Amino acid sequence: MHKHLCIGRNKTRGEKVEKEYTGYAHLFKALSDETRLRIFTMLTEGELCACNILEKFQITQPTLSYHMKILIESGLVKGRKDGIWMKYSIHAERLNNIQELLNSIGTKAEKKQTFQEEMLRR
Repeated sequence: MHKHLCIGRNKTRGEKVEKEYTGYAHLFKALSDETRLRIFTMLTEGELCACNILEKFQITQPTLSYHMKILIESGLVKGRKDGIWMKYSIHAERLNNIQELLNSIGTKAEKKQTFQEEMLRR
């Protein structure tokens, strides 16, 4: 994903940025469910086995599989088979992409607010 979020005049660049917005929307959609958000937060502690995740929730194994499929397809989570168990971890690069996006938005909002405050003081 690209760090800059401005839609350029170059059609190729504009198309690329639009795809990036679609990618970001896909990431946020995966996190828009409370259960998936909780699972994702649990994974910040490190790799977890599906059995460990199930212990924390009142859901069935097929329901967990459904949520993990969405998180994996979004690219936020990686899964690997370890014997009969699945182990899950956060995909650090995707997490960094989200952090960069939110930091970029926050920086722009702070600059605009600072500018508006300076204008009001004049």
